[in-house]
Amino acid sequence: MAAFTTVGFPRMMKEHGEKRVFLPSFIQFIAGLGATVFVEEGYGSRSGYLFDDYKLGNEAVHMCGHEEAY
Repeated sequence: MAAFTTVGFPRMMKEHGEKRVFLPSFIQFIAGLGATVFVEEGYGSRSGYLFDDYKLGNEAVHMCGHEEAY
């Protein structure tokens, strides 16, 4: 039986003072390891990234809402 791994990347909220985001290449690396990756809509936008930068045609990378990213 295969193990399924999912990883979520929620946006860092202003009230938390966080400004870090993972680069699209890291998201692709995680997906390349066999994980299904969920990226919250708008993730990386303050750094100039779009969802397409993270997806790069990879079927394992999905856009989701805030709750799903957790």
